[in-house]
Amino acid sequence: MKKILFIVLFIHAVGFSQTNNSLSFDGVDDFIGVAYSPELAISDSFSVVGWVKIPATHSTNWGTIIGGHLGYGILFYAGSNGNTNYDAGGKAGLETNSGISLEGTSDLRDDTWRYVVATHDGENAKIYVDGLLEASAAGPRGTVSGSNPMKIGMNNHPSGSNANFTGMMHEVQIWNIVLTQSQIQSYMATSPNGNETGLVGYWNFNEGAGDTLNDQTSNGNDGIIFGARWNTYVPDDNFEQALIDLGYDDVLDDYVITDSINTVTVLNVENDSISDLTGIENFTALTNLNCSRNQLTSLDMSSNTALTELICHSNDLTSLDVSN
Repeated sequence: MKKILFIVLFIHAVGFSQTNNSLSFDGVDDFIGVAYSPELAISDSFSVVGWVKIPATHSTNWGTIIGGHLGYGILFYAGSNGNTNYDAGGKAGLETNSGISLEGTSDLRDDTWRYVVATHDGENAKIYVDGLLEASAAGPRGTVSGSNPMKIGMNNHPSGSNANFTGMMHEVQIWNIVLTQSQIQSYMATSPNGNETGLVGYWNFNEGAGDTLNDQTSNGNDGIIFGARWNTYVPDDNFEQALIDLGYDDVLDDYVITDSINTVTVLNVENDSISDLTGIENFTALTNLNCSRNQLTSLDMSSNTALTELICHSNDLTSLDVSN
């Protein structure tokens, strides 16, 4: 019989639980493979989009977000350490096969989530960072030929070396239209649903576990994860420090490797000055939780379906969800 112990002022059911997942790429051999798809082999106008978080120091020459030189005619970079005109100084960069090479202006090697976008209308290319235009230039779309798989986080052509992405990703999008600046800013604030006109490939990284990255469009171009590791977002520094003290994490950076917590069955974070337990949803094997004597005002345990005991007294709870 399930046994739940709790003190609560108000209980409500939550129908939607936001995910806070991303993938870490080691810059060595991690990538996501996507089988060749004609929907992604765009010969005219396109836009490519990614949320990325790149460390200040790393050894990658070409930080590949989308590796589609073969079959797609697109290479999309960010945070590179190279020395050419599209991969230098940590900037966002776009290269089309036998077409144009363009880089932005911001150094993205700053351990901060950045929203990077490159567009090409068949004659002109543009690069945006965090919704602002950073570069534009005239140049041809270039050639699109072959039937090679596309890679996220790594190039797909043999001539490139040291071209694996280092850092975190959350969301990659491919459109067969040119997004306007207002659309870019809108999708930066609110992610697409997957059914938008012109969106032909969309991976939102919300799975949080497993080795498949699902395409959110109807095209079904799912990706297979090779090596990259799932992260769980833990924004409360006191909660993350408690996890470090327990040996489940090692660096205070708002993220915990999901594989280090998804088999934990008993967790005691009593009296740790925690005000936000975001991240607890990925403790999927958790059966016993003691989070008493903290500063919590709300607690959502609806994703922790294995939970049998919850001790959460001496908080300031006004909301508790144990609906599942």
